[in-house]
Amino acid sequence: MPGRTSWAQAGTVRVSAGDTTEVSERLLAPSGSTLRARDAVTGAAVDGLCVFLDPRRNPCGDTRVTVPPLIPGPQEVWVYTRDDTHLPRYATVNVLADGSGTAVVVLTPAANVVSRVVDAATGAPVAGACVTPVPAGTGELPDNPGRYCSDASGNVRVGLVAAGSWNLFARPAGGSAYGAQWVGATGGTGDAKQARVVTLRAGQTVTVPPIRLDRAGVVTGTVTSAATGRPATSGAVTLAPESGFFLDWGVKLDAQGRYRIDWLGPYAWPLLFTTADNAAQWSGGFALRGKAVPVTVRAGATTVYNLAVRRGVLVTGRLVDPEGRPVVAELTVRNARTREVIGYTLDLDRDGEYALRVLGPQPVTVAWLWTPPYVLYAGWYDGAARPADATEVTLPGTGTLRLDVAVDRFPAA
Repeated sequence: MPGRTSWAQAGTVRVSAGDTTEVSERLLAPSGSTLRARDAVTGAAVDGLCVFLDPRRNPCGDTRVTVPPLIPGPQEVWVYTRDDTHLPRYATVNVLADGSGTAVVVLTPAANVVSRVVDAATGAPVAGACVTPVPAGTGELPDNPGRYCSDASGNVRVGLVAAGSWNLFARPAGGSAYGAQWVGATGGTGDAKQARVVTLRAGQTVTVPPIRLDRAGVVTGTVTSAATGRPATSGAVTLAPESGFFLDWGVKLDAQGRYRIDWLGPYAWPLLFTTADNAAQWSGGFALRGKAVPVTVRAGATTVYNLAVRRGVLVTGRLVDPEGRPVVAELTVRNARTREVIGYTLDLDRDGEYALRVLGPQPVTVAWLWTPPYVLYAGWYDGAARPADATEVTLPGTGTLRLDVAVDRFPAA
């Protein structure tokens, strides 16, 4: 208010203790609009267009769709195609009070990967194995991965992939006798650097050779604190950094610091240990995946791997908005050379203070994500809107580093 249609534009109302503040506002009548889309490559009209606002307002059309009534002004909506022919995206619709507002959105054709999942020894089809595309060379598995899984004949089609270079991660269904793998050139591997690279163009479908699954093994062990010798009673062992509440790529530690992963293929795997009160570190006690000591898993056997994790450098600071007020935001620390995630905040105090532990010495960049109501802002320390402009910070090998972060109203990409 007054008359604003977004949180970012809204004015403020000052309330004084013991007084009554009267606010008058004239409500805006919602209005509909029309949305069309064209193909980013051919320029042709896109068919099977859909708009998602909420589960009750999710209309689809042919080459145009009527957007349900919204408050007049620029409004952001999620646009996708009914048959997943194009990559979904947020788009801005300019809603006019008389309902005559229109918008044309450019959608990029989705690429697809087609393959077949089979038993590595017999060539028999394997059903229920899910394949996840990962940007090549990163090893960073996504939270809430898509479920592109093999059918009874072993056939799998991975859709809604953007143009670029990709690795594939295959994970059999829960309870399967087969183990997960990075899909390599001729078979499975536990090292993302050895994974097959699949290069895609927009709208292209690429067929890769069959994904050959080996039998699973088990890796288990106990995680302790190098500082105290006591078990780490809160944390996880994973294949990649995870920020979600539910683990997709690993397991939690139990109250005695023990873990057990029983769905890995028989390869050498770098494992990431993330615990409370210690820095996240890879097997061998290293900050970076490339320096990790891989843990070898053997089919049908159990490998025991214990690790005493180090506390690392304590990074603390205060988060403030452009007006200097404390805010709650999420921080992600990456190695400035490899771009790997080496630490992130999970919980922040309401007064804007944060604390996290990371291994040093190493050069890092710090990204922030600020999520006030109904909007996302993102940027980098110190005052950068792009990762290329982020200020590098050199972490010491030990001790404490104070790093105050000022967030700004840079729209999240």
